[in-house]
Amino acid sequence: MVAIDVDTGKLKWYFQYTPHDTHDWMPHRFQCWADLMFRGQQRKPIAASQSQWFFTILLDRTTGEYLMAKPYVKQTWAKGIDDKGGL
Repeated sequence: MVAIDVDTGKLKWYFQYTPHDTHDWMPHRFQCWADLMFRGQQRKPIAASQSQWFFTILLDRTTGEYLMAKPYVKQTWAKGIDDKGGL
């Protein structure tokens, strides 16, 4: 996912859902935008479900900061997601 400044055309931030993605595990499912309180702070997250079976990833759409991820099936090919959103 990339965020581009519409005035300058420059990259604001990016997030690669699956590092070194050789199998095209791209985020092809829905994305949901919200304005909400998250861990005591007002945030503007993007939520998406991913091919690696995590309901992911909450990213702050203003900064690109990874917020959290949770699996939505009992078994996935990934062992987990680290604190920065990497597999």
